Amino acid sequence: MWHYLKEEVRQQPVSSSKENLWLNVQMVLNYMSSVEMTKKINELYESLPNRMQAVIEAHGGNTSY
Repeated sequence: MWHYLKEEVRQQPVSSSKENLWLNVQMVLNYMSSVEMTKKINELYESLPNRMQAVIEAHGGNTSY
């Protein structure tokens, strides 16, 4: 979740003040609660069992995720 927030804020124009930065963060937070983002988060959540199994099979090493 924090990764997506950081990446979305990073894609905004560079802020010239704290106020502009905060406006960008608020805009991104609104996007984070959108249907599109909620769907993405749910897909990640539902993939957790497969991701954890891949880590177990890789003995804690790298996985395809």
